[in-house]
Amino acid sequence: MPCWAAMAPASRPPCPRCWASSNPLPAACGWTAWTRSPTPGKARARLAYLPENVALYEHLSALENADYLLALAGQRRSQATIGEAFAAAGLQRDAWAQRLAGFSKGMRQKVAIAVATLRQVPVLLLDEPTSGLDPRAIADFNRLVSSVRERGGAVLMVTHDLLGAVDVADRLGFLENGRIADDIGAGDSGFDVRTLHARFARPQDEAA
Repeated sequence: MPCWAAMAPASRPPCPRCWASSNPLPAACGWTAWTRSPTPGKARARLAYLPENVALYEHLSALENADYLLALAGQRRSQATIGEAFAAAGLQRDAWAQRLAGFSKGMRQKVAIAVATLRQVPVLLLDEPTSGLDPRAIADFNRLVSSVRERGGAVLMVTHDLLGAVDVADRLGFLENGRIADDIGAGDSGFDVRTLHARFARPQDEAA
């Protein structure tokens, strides 16, 4: 059973509904993000979305990919700033100038995570962001998510990584058949991996 994990900005307590523009998203997600404009384009400009399988350009280097994707979003960052984001995402320095054709899935994911954080938007939407990452890279990612929250950003991610979600989330929700089956906050009793696994990872016949 996948879960969604919500990380509220450090300066803002979690609330039961998420608003990404003038309309609420259909799923509760534990944080609030407002835009004053009802236009979808301006709302999208305040979001960064990271899919599980990111379409990056194999003939370009990691640095070139980041520079180009940021330019598409109307943003520019120095190579030093991009390098800092790569380092924070756990991408080795000797890979920054290499073409992505030789990258593993985990390395590509690190590039994509770095680009998402370089956008410096109020809200990050992440779909299985730790897919393909080794344990050390997952730890780097969790620290990166915490830093986004500390600078006032909010994060909503869908993940099967219960351990990582418990480490960083303010609130967890569990999805079943496309619906939220239950949700729990970090301050609630039972917000730990063992209890949550026992509660939500039962076989379907037992859960019924």
